[in-house]
Amino acid sequence: MEHTYTRLVRSKVDEINNENLSDDYFIHDLGDSDNTEELIKLVNEFNRPFSEGLILLIKGSSDNTFDNLDEIIEYVKLKLKPIAISDDKKNILGWLKGKVEHPKAGEATRDRIYRLCFALSVPLDDVNWFFNHVYFQRSFNCRRIEEAIYYYCFKNNYDYGHAQQLISEIRAFPEQKSQNTEATVYTTEIQKQLDTCSTDEELKQYFRKRKWTFQENQANQRAMYELREFLENIQGKETDRAVAKKIKKIRTGKSKDVEPETTGCGLIVQEILALDEPHEEPCKGIDPKTKTDKHETDSLLNQLLDGNVLSSLSTMLKCIYGKDIHMENINLPSKRRENFPTPEGLSKLLKGGSCTSSNYDAIRKCLILLQFYEFWCEYKLAPSKFPDDAIDVYETYLSEANDCLASCGYDKLYPGNSYDRLFMLCSGSSTPLEAFRTFLGTTT
Repeated sequence: MEHTYTRLVRSKVDEINNENLSDDYFIHDLGDSDNTEELIKLVNEFNRPFSEGLILLIKGSSDNTFDNLDEIIEYVKLKLKPIAISDDKKNILGWLKGKVEHPKAGEATRDRIYRLCFALSVPLDDVNWFFNHVYFQRSFNCRRIEEAIYYYCFKNNYDYGHAQQLISEIRAFPEQKSQNTEATVYTTEIQKQLDTCSTDEELKQYFRKRKWTFQENQANQRAMYELREFLENIQGKETDRAVAKKIKKIRTGKSKDVEPETTGCGLIVQEILALDEPHEEPCKGIDPKTKTDKHETDSLLNQLLDGNVLSSLSTMLKCIYGKDIHMENINLPSKRRENFPTPEGLSKLLKGGSCTSSNYDAIRKCLILLQFYEFWCEYKLAPSKFPDDAIDVYETYLSEANDCLASCGYDKLYPGNSYDRLFMLCSGSSTPLEAFRTFLGTTT
């Protein structure tokens, strides 16, 4: 269900990146600080309102020709009437009228969207499109019994009443405990298993045997595994401090030792060691308050070692972003700034706040950020290990980013989402990390 909006924004991103990547000199390079305003404009130029996407869904599901919003509203009222769920009409009509910029993530909103899709007889592919490209959430969290059954019913063209009957019956099945406490069944695997159920009896039999897998506290397990893998590679370690200090002594002439190997350090430390050229700081005179010498402290390595806990999430994100950032200052629409990775947000996910459907956006944004940094930092440190052609490198990045998201059951990078578009456009520049930091108002 690719509409004009999607085609337009996709072609614009492709046009810009192809122009950059096919030019050895990157004349139109969005990573150049002179082009920062253009990058900001391109990231924010396309920002389809939720109400507009909802109207497209309704028009696509109907043979009617609507002349105005009032006709669409009357049509929706008529379609919702047989379901008669409390507050559905009020909320959905509010969405249509643009009273809500973007509905909050959560089971109540998700179920309301599903009921609307059932009422409109929306095909499965269009349900997926609406969740992924308008609501910006996973289309079916099949870890929830309700959503697993909704998925089966949309796939087999059953109505809402049929879905509710199945939910009632399956909910009544005896609760189960896993036979193997070490077993991990990923949500994507559940969806594949549901694809093999072509009749109600096959679906019920599946739940009789596997009901133990439908627990919300098991959601997002693959995503959290990938997230921790990224952190293991990117975060600094306190043992990195000794390596960095030794290298600083060597580079400032205080030691004649050979520089130690840095590949065991976190990527944030490796990047700074590769960029930094520490030197003996010249005396700036005597500080009248402390009675001590004042020295230059602007080197990247000094900044990293001075007062930072290398293994902290705060230090890691400060290195990725270039400095501490404030969410309200990020040049993104307010809804896309929501869940922008912060030390507090990432810490909450790692401590177990990752299990519910409402955390889909937060986890996905963290995965996109960390995969972007890992890929382009490794490229920066060892470009010879990557393809020679800039377009091939970009395509490799895109492929790896999408493979990571797909393996976690998340939708691939979508240029119609301004958060995703930021990373795609920065990746099309000659210096992706610097382009990203420039966008955030920082420099390396």
